Amino acid sequence: MKTALITFLNQLGENPRQRLAFANNADSVMADAGLDASARRALRLRDSTAIYEAAGLEAVQPPKIVNIPQSFG
Repeated sequence: MKTALITFLNQLGENPRQRLAFANNADSVMADAGLDASARRALRLRDSTAIYEAAGLEAVQPPKIVNIPQSFG
């Protein structure tokens, strides 16, 4: 697991000043946090699957619900 990204996201959630700094200059804040290129790209794109992958976690997708009318007798 890549803890730098997880730590960074936790700090963003807890620290309003860091959120403001991130909103104003995300690239600088991510570089200062030591995030690698894949983590920075995922955050820039706001791609949840890529963020999970960059953090070394398995993305959990909601289950697909399939309605097959013939099977409901």
